[in-house]
This record gives sequence, C-alpha cells and structure tokens, in this order.
Amino acid sequence: MGSSMEDWILVLLIISTVLACWGFSLLLRLLSEFIARKRKRLRAEHQRRGVVFALIAMALSWCGAIVSGWIAVDLTRTMSEDDLGKGSLVVAVSFGLVLFSLMLLIWAIIGDRSRGRLRCPRCWYDMEGIDTPQCPECGRTIKSPKQLRKARRAKWPFGLVACFLGIAVYGFSRAELVDDTDELALIPTWFLMLGWEHLPEDWILFENSPYYATLDARLGEDWLDSDHDWVSDLRKRRFGLRLCKGLLGSPEERWDPRRMSLISEISEQLIYREDPEHPEAAPVWLGSPVDSDALMRICASEIMHAITETPMSEQSALILERASFANSYSYDSNPYLFASTLNWFELQNANPEEEIRERVRSENSSLDEDEIGRLYYNELREQSLAHTRKVLDQIRPILEDPEIASMMISDHLTNQQLVYVLSLQSGAILTTYPVLMDPTKSEMQTELSDRASKIGWVMPLLDEQAQQDVYARIMSLLKSEDAAVADYASNMLMGVMDSLEITNRSELSAFDACVEAAAAHLLGDYRAWNEEIYSTRHEFGIELMLSYDRSGRIAYPLVLRELLDDPRHAPELPYSSDSFDSNEHIAAWVENFAQLVGDDDPDVHEWIINNLPVELGTPYDDRLDQIAMSYLNDPDENLADTAAYKLYLRKAEILISPGYEEESYWD
Repeated sequence: MGSSMEDWILVLLIISTVLACWGFSLLLRLLSEFIARKRKRLRAEHQRRGVVFALIAMALSWCGAIVSGWIAVDLTRTMSEDDLGKGSLVVAVSFGLVLFSLMLLIWAIIGDRSRGRLRCPRCWYDMEGIDTPQCPECGRTIKSPKQLRKARRAKWPFGLVACFLGIAVYGFSRAELVDDTDELALIPTWFLMLGWEHLPEDWILFENSPYYATLDARLGEDWLDSDHDWVSDLRKRRFGLRLCKGLLGSPEERWDPRRMSLISEISEQLIYREDPEHPEAAPVWLGSPVDSDALMRICASEIMHAITETPMSEQSALILERASFANSYSYDSNPYLFASTLNWFELQNANPEEEIRERVRSENSSLDEDEIGRLYYNELREQSLAHTRKVLDQIRPILEDPEIASMMISDHLTNQQLVYVLSLQSGAILTTYPVLMDPTKSEMQTELSDRASKIGWVMPLLDEQAQQDVYARIMSLLKSEDAAVADYASNMLMGVMDSLEITNRSELSAFDACVEAAAAHLLGDYRAWNEEIYSTRHEFGIELMLSYDRSGRIAYPLVLRELLDDPRHAPELPYSSDSFDSNEHIAAWVENFAQLVGDDDPDVHEWIINNLPVELGTPYDDRLDQIAMSYLNDPDENLADTAAYKLYLRKAEILISPGYEEESYWD
C-alpha cells in the first residue's frame, strides 16, 4: 500500500510540474507574439478568440498544476518520512521538468509550420501576392521559393529548455542532501554565503531554526547527518577572512550574532578537526583573520562603556546581552571571546607542547605525564595572562575602581561575570580580589557558591603574603555565628582546594587550619545546605574532607561511618588517580572497606563494588581482584556486571569465568 501511494504521489508531482511549465510556456509565447505585433513585424496572425483560448488553456494548466500538487502534498502528510523522503519529491519535480523539456524541445524543433502559406523566413510577413523576392517588412531577399514555406522556429523555447534542464540536473544532484537534511539544502551554499546579511535568519543560524541545513550547520559539517563535503576548508577560510574584516569596523558589525556564529563555526572546524582536507588552512587562519590584540582591546573598552553607561543605550544593552557568556571556555558568538581564543591558540603554536614536555622531562625525570601536562598548561596560562595584561592595560584603572570592582558580587549576573573576567585578564583582580570574600552584599543565594569559588581561580596568581591573607579571611568567616557566612567560607575553601591541586600539605599549615575549621563547622551539622547538591551541611563537610584528604586516612573513616548508618546515601569516593606518588588511598580503602565484603546488606555490596579502586601496581592488587571476583556470581545481575567490568579495568579479565555473558559494560 505504501509503495503504491508513493507512486501516485510521484506521478501527481510530475503532472503538476508539466502543467505548470506548460502554462508558463503559453505565457511566454503570448508575450512574444504581443511584442512582435507591437513592432509591426506581424500581421494579426491570431484572432481574439485564439488569444482567449490561450488564456483559458494557461489558466487551466496552472489550476491543474495547483490541484495535482495540493493532492500530492496532502497524500504526503498521511505518510511518514520513512515512507517518502523529501528527496523523492525533489526527484519527482526534476523528472517532471525533464519530461516537459523534452516535449518543449520537440515542439521547438518542429516549429510553427506555414501550412502552405508564403511567409518571410525572418519576420513571418505574409508574402502572398508579392512578386518581388524582397520582403517589404524586413528587407530580407528571398533566394528560393522554398524558403517561403519553411517552418518558423522561435529561439526562446531552446533557452527555456536549457533553463529547465539545468534546474532538473541541480535537483537530481541535491536530492540526496535533501533526504539527509531538509528542503533548505536546495539553496546552494555560495548563495547563502553571498547573502548571509540579508537572507532570513532561519537560513543562516541553526539555533531556533526549523531547518537543519543552515549556513552555520554547513560550515560546522559535524552537525549534519551527511557525508557530503558542504564547504571545503579553503572556502571556509576565504569566507571567514571576509567576515573578519567587519570585526574592526563599527560596533554593529562587531557584535552581530550572525557574523560571530559563522566565524566561530569556521574556527572550530579549521582548528579542532583532526583530519582537515587542507591542513595548511588552519595555521594560515590562526595567523591572519584579524588583529586579535586590537579586537580584544576594542571589545573590552566597549563592554566597560556598556556597563558604566547611564542611562544605558540600546546598543550597550545589545553588547552586554551578546557578551554575557564571555567567561566560558569554548567558542561563542561574541568577538571578545574570539580574540581571547585566537591569542591562546597563537600562544600554543609558538610553544609546541612536545618541545616543552621534553624540556621538563630532561629537567625532572621523576614527573609523570599528567604532572608534565599540568606544568605545560600552567606555563601557557602564565604567558597568556601576562600578554592580556599588556593588551588590557588601559582599562585596568577603571576595573580597580571600588564601585566597578563591587560589581563582581552584584545581583546583576552579566555584569558580575564580565567584570570578573576582565579583572582576571587585565590583572586588576590582584588588587580587587578581597571583594570576592565578602558574603554579605548579595541576595542571590543561588549564585553564592559559584561566586565564592572564583577566589580559587585567583589564588595561584597571588603572592605568598596575599595567599596567607586569604586563608586568614576564610578562617575568620568560618568562625562566624551566621551559618550563611560560614557556608560561604566553606565554598571559598573548596574553590581554593580545586585550583591549587595541593600535594605537599606539610608546608601549608594555614590551609590545613582552614580545612580543620571547616570540618568542625560542618561535620555533625544536619541542617539543610544546598538541596540540589548536598542535603545537609554534614554531607558537604564529608565531600570537603574527601577533596582535601586524597590519602583517605582521615576521610575514609568518616565515609565508613556513613556507609554503616545509611548505605543508600553514603557519599561516593572521588573517581580519579591519587595525586601522591604513593597509593595511600588504596591502603586506606582496604583498611576501611574490605571488611564489609561479607556484609549482609546488598546496598553495602553495591557501594563496595561501585567504589572499588582500579589503579594498578600496588601491594593490594590481588586482594582487590579477589574482592571483585567474589561478586561475579552475585544474584544481582547488575552488581555482577559491575564486578566483571571492574576486573576488566584492572586488566584481570583472565579471572572472569569463560561462561560469563558480557553485558552492556563491554560494549
């Protein structure tokens, strides 16, 4: 039934296309006859009745085209996309154009026969009764009586045939793309590139568009379910360079979301794609799209002007709206972030990672690859911050103004983000960071944890004395009688812990004192905390200790107590390798949790196997393998699957029974 219905739809589309083309050809013929008579080259060849019949035929053909097309579309609505793809409709219309073109070509070759009448072969003047061999209308000399009976072949049908066939060939070539995406694929990419400023936004930007084959989606080909090479890398680069010319122009061009979305997609493809068609396009793109320092300086000045302008103009409001995510770490539709990202990648190109890794290895052979990678990243970050401080030196005094600095803890989230990022990159944060440690000036309680953690990003930039001042401030806040203030201090401490990646805590007595004070404040306090993450302050305190005590000597006994009290709500252990050279946390795990393997509570078993360490090369390898093996025959299939997967991660697949069925973990 589905196949029969599809055939009828295709036939109706072909009929509709042929009728529409026929009506169009009748219109062209009437117009050509009318123009010819206006020029007095023809006598009244057609009577009024013939013209009326032609108009009626033209109207009927168009009505028939509309009706048959409407029926085809209506039938299509009753079918799913799997039954009849849009590409099939394009093929049907293209086939109809080919069919009509053949009919028109045959008619054009046959031409308008004289039917025994004597006509001038050039202007079709009636030569009946004229004795001279020269046409009195156009002056053509007739060399043979045979020429007076030749059929007249108009030139316009041949042009129309070429036009229809060209459209049909294009339709056939795009049918597969239409099937993979949608009807917008019929519009060529070069046309979208040419008119990106004036065409409908739905055709250009994928976001909120009903179409898939938008221009930015074609530039970022990974979005589309098609193997078609929409735009070559070299064309992307040329188009991107054309777009970048406007970034140093007017603010309207610079902050145009269309422009930046397209530039972002081009950058994403040329820089990140692993197998570009033209590898040389990426370094050329990085080196030449725009003066990134000038762009960053201009954008920062415009952002600060927009923040401080009173009353705010419409242009400033648009700038703040489009720059509101300038603190993200991926391409986004704003020029400031684009300039920052270009600076970062240019810095990476100037400092090849492998060369720096090799230098660090030669200086300290005891470091592992993760530590070397961290040192490489830190070195790049320091160079990047030093560079941006020079670029943004002009706006640093503005950001150091106390009124502007206070915006980092304001209720206006956009201003809070932008002032923080600009302060961090300009170096103003080195003098304004104490503002971040004031928990009393914001009523946005949902943003407190995020804002408090920002102090963690600042800590590596501060000198030793400033860091000691931060610890002292956190200690002071932790001792506050106000629970909200102490909670804020705990969040700051967590941010510091995450950013410093502390490994030698023996030299950080101030840090240790902060953690001990936070633990004393939180542990045992079962009042509500942030219900979206931790239900009580006690749970947050345990999470804090787990982050602080990676060895597990202090934190794991706390977790053991929680596990015995309520295994369903016991905290999960951090799933990461130990940051120390030794594997103390595995010894602590065995000491605290191995004793629970024979426990009667299935929830305890589930927690044990989910949190079983997978690191290798310790004296406890055999013991941990045996624990995982003990759960392979557990009645709970999910638990048994997890045990098998743990053995797989521990490179101990040989211990798994040959008859064990591999489940989804192995996929």
